[in-house]
Amino acid sequence: MTGKIYASNYAPPTPANMTTAISDMETAYTDAAGRTLPDFTEYGAGDISGMTLVPGLYKWGTGLLITSVGVILSGSPNDVWIFQIAEDLIVNNSAIITLSGGAQAKNIFWQVSGQATLGTSVQFKGIILSKKLISLNTGTEMNGRALAQTTVTLDSNTVFSNADTPGTAPIVSETNYINGDILRVTLPPNYLNQQRFVAITIPGFEELFFITTLNEISLFDGQNLLRWAGQEKVIELEVTSDFPEGEYTVYLFQLPAGVDNPLEQTDLWELGSTTFKINASIKPDTVKYRLPEKYFDISSF
Repeated sequence: MTGKIYASNYAPPTPANMTTAISDMETAYTDAAGRTLPDFTEYGAGDISGMTLVPGLYKWGTGLLITSVGVILSGSPNDVWIFQIAEDLIVNNSAIITLSGGAQAKNIFWQVSGQATLGTSVQFKGIILSKKLISLNTGTEMNGRALAQTTVTLDSNTVFSNADTPGTAPIVSETNYINGDILRVTLPPNYLNQQRFVAITIPGFEELFFITTLNEISLFDGQNLLRWAGQEKVIELEVTSDFPEGEYTVYLFQLPAGVDNPLEQTDLWELGSTTFKINASIKPDTVKYRLPEKYFDISSF
């Protein structure tokens, strides 16, 4: 446990502060449940697994299911999602709520009239406002808050209590670069020491490249993939004429336990992504890119 624990039988003013906090939580629940004119109703018939959801107000007269396929919430840092769920919220084992485009967990609200159950090893994002039980099963990580009017149960979980915790998308220092610039990629904290890898697309190549422990970009060879745990990590790469001009995408992947090849099902394991462009100040006649053991001349591709 990192932080502070409060209980109703602690010395004043703790009891009064807790009463205020509970009242604030109930007010937030009522506000979320009372929003009218939803942008989407009964979306996916109560099953949003594998979907990409834009910002807005979503309303279901039933429960809501997210299977192990997960769901993507795509929007800007200031966009808001409100999910009004009339019955239970069920998130299956190993499901990942992926944030893309800069979406932030603090702007995602799950208003649940029943109970919310998060399975094992779930990567959950957002603030749950539940009228009944919230249950986090073994190994689940939550970026947000779990606020229930009855009980919250935890089992070997990590919960970021500050809703301003950074999202799971990598952050680049700039959106446009030229030769000589330093590309800085900031990776979010990995407090549970999960298997996370950083990949990048390169203009002109269909393959997915990975950033290695040497801060180099390489095809996956089963070795030297960058891993980190604990606080956020910053990667620095110098932009040179070896980088083709165009748009790049940086991905953050998290692999399930027992899986070592990040290329098997990348569409299921993406936690977040961001893009940037390189505009070379002097375009070379022949662009070469370093791959394991050799060089490939891509000017003829």
